[in-house]
Amino acid sequence: MNIFTSLLIRLPNRVLMLVRMDSSTSLLDDDRALLRDIMRVVGFNQKELAAAAKVGETWLTNVLKGNRRTRVDSGRLERVAHVLVERLNNRQADSRFPQERVEIALVSLSRFTPEAAALVPRKIHRPGTPVPVDSLPYTKRDADDEALVALQDLPFTMMVAGPVQCGKSTLLARLQQKARDIGVETAWFDARPPASPNAQRTRSQPDPNAAAASALSELLQAQWGLAPPREGLPDSVPKLIHWLLRAMAPTASKPRLLILDDLAKLGPGTVEDWLRLFVRKMDTRAITGVQLSIAVGLTHRFGMGFAHKLVEISSLVRWWPRIELGWFGSSEVAELERTVTGVKSSTHELWNLFKGQPYLTHAAAIDTEFLEAVQRWTAKPTLAKARPIRKAGPYAQHLKAIKFAVSEPTLESDSRTAALVKTFVSACVGKPQLPIDHDQELFLKKARLLDRGGKPTLPIYRLIAEDLQKLFKV
Repeated sequence: MNIFTSLLIRLPNRVLMLVRMDSSTSLLDDDRALLRDIMRVVGFNQKELAAAAKVGETWLTNVLKGNRRTRVDSGRLERVAHVLVERLNNRQADSRFPQERVEIALVSLSRFTPEAAALVPRKIHRPGTPVPVDSLPYTKRDADDEALVALQDLPFTMMVAGPVQCGKSTLLARLQQKARDIGVETAWFDARPPASPNAQRTRSQPDPNAAAASALSELLQAQWGLAPPREGLPDSVPKLIHWLLRAMAPTASKPRLLILDDLAKLGPGTVEDWLRLFVRKMDTRAITGVQLSIAVGLTHRFGMGFAHKLVEISSLVRWWPRIELGWFGSSEVAELERTVTGVKSSTHELWNLFKGQPYLTHAAAIDTEFLEAVQRWTAKPTLAKARPIRKAGPYAQHLKAIKFAVSEPTLESDSRTAALVKTFVSACVGKPQLPIDHDQELFLKKARLLDRGGKPTLPIYRLIAEDLQKLFKV
């Protein structure tokens, strides 16, 4: 295997974990292997590299060998990385050392010196999935700092709640990345209902709790190397907890983070089951010795007793931190637009059209056809001008997310869904139904479909209302 292939294989499957304590640094075996590989591909031997970085050759040799008696000084290590970055930067035009190979090495060195991070080309990320920290446009929010502070006081039990497509998964992905950087073992569980869910369960229909419990057990066995259950895969949440506590016991002191995103996909009833039966029982502050942190992503979804369930969920677990994630502010929208286009707009068009809705703002900043279609329709709403919007991918994805939030997992209408959609449609055409049901009003405002005054939050939500009316035949 050549050095380029070695770098290519190592990098995506691991994170260089640097833990800074005063002026010293902890290196893993993979860190040392990567430094040796980069040193060789740029044409340095240890003596030459030590001289160029003005560090002792003996010190460098011991660091690269992993000699435990040698203190890994972060300042000297940064000088070594700086010299390697300079050599990489000077060799970018070398046909024997292609740009792709340079970028892989720079990503590795960016953990040690900011010069490397500045030279790594950042890729524009398409909306719809969590935005990687090293991609554009990553829009930092105050909630990011609130979530990352929790890593200073392990273990914790965190909730990140909010309306559809507001950036919950992106925030949790950043949390996962930072946790890995400080040596916390992580696992990401994307909860999904069984293949053929139904609103009412019978003996012949799949149980979402059983399916999710089995899937999570398999994931943690693979990700954390836990011993498999003796009695076969757990088919209930209590059995999952029993197995998990027993399987983690030999390594209970190891800090771990389990991310559950998005529990709402399992359906309203199942969400409460998992919060009450799993998260509450696994709240590590009540389980001595098990260093397991849990972060839960939760989309606001409509259902019976919506207001009561919000209160119940808040009190089920001693959430810390409990983050209610909203939309971007005007300054964050301006920064996102500048990051994507390279130009700071003076018209505030993105803000005026989408009011900081993260997914639509991100999509419109990248997709000029979608942006222009919304501009034309907003200026003069006609059926003809609405067609390009309805055909656009961002609109279809946002409609799908909202449809899921207002209905059961089967996406089938019932009397509650029908009444909610009617209320939303009435508000969008300027004829709100009075008196409005408290649960409906609270959901529509929590989901940011209506503003505080009871009007559609975004102009194109009038189109969303029309399409929901057709979809649910109300």
